[in-house]
Amino acid sequence: LINHDNVYKDTMFKGTSYVDDNKGTYGMGMRIIKHKDHTIYYHCGSTIGTDTIILFSKELDLRCIFLTNLADTETSIIKDNILDLLDELEEK
Repeated sequence: LINHDNVYKDTMFKGTSYVDDNKGTYGMGMRIIKHKDHTIYYHCGSTIGTDTIILFSKELDLRCIFLTNLADTETSIIKDNILDLLDELEEK
């Protein structure tokens, strides 16, 4: 998806439409949300018998990839838990 001109990269990480009741945007496969003053990119996906989430923030130096073979795992809950942990770390 990333070519030498970064055309696809720019499209992938530039929000184009609102999702989740205007809590974030969607950029060609990546959901883009603001948490406090930080931009976080993530994508959840599933296929038969597997669920995944990829989440990262350059600003927070955060990179997470979760893969599971547990059917019907609600990967967005993992994202919410990561955001809660970030809040706890900021409070300390």
